[in-house]
Amino acid sequence: MNASAGRLARISRTVYHGRNKLARPSDHFEAWLVIFLVVLALAALPFAAALGSDTYAQRKALSDQQIAQRYQVTATLLTDGPPVTVNTAGVIIDQSAPAKATWPVPGNGTRAGTVDAPAGAKAGAPLRIWLDQTGAPTTKPLSRVDAAADSFGLAAGLWGGVALVLGALYLLVRRLLDRGRLDQWEREWAEVDQPRSFS
Repeated sequence: MNASAGRLARISRTVYHGRNKLARPSDHFEAWLVIFLVVLALAALPFAAALGSDTYAQRKALSDQQIAQRYQVTATLLTDGPPVTVNTAGVIIDQSAPAKATWPVPGNGTRAGTVDAPAGAKAGAPLRIWLDQTGAPTTKPLSRVDAAADSFGLAAGLWGGVALVLGALYLLVRRLLDRGRLDQWEREWAEVDQPRSFS
């Protein structure tokens, strides 16, 4: 029997004792506790899904707005970007730093300012940047994929947090039950070990 099958068998024995006359009240309580916590975890799913759906609608609207209001142009660096940095493992660290640049704006004009230049970029090199409606540098618009990922991550994180709390609660209660069962077992053994007199 593999580990997964063993865990499933143990869970089934915890929840269902059948007609086992040796099952203690604490065993029955633990079984009902497992069922109750599983029901709570399942009940949290619709709430997590609803939160994820609402969040996606909001993030999608924000994505559509940013995509409509932002556009890309090719800027020209006037100064060098930051030097390339290598960590102790020999891996190049991906970083950027402000650098002077110029870029075109609607109406055949140009503007100058500061942009984020990647490491190793040299003056005169072209650099794709995002601009807002005023022609000022801004961040990349939120994509629908990112909106969906953010929403799914929030919903999954919420449900996972609920499941984690319920799991921790079960482990805590089970530890207390095990301690009580052990104390009871020791008391019963103490009674068995008592010397008996025969008259």
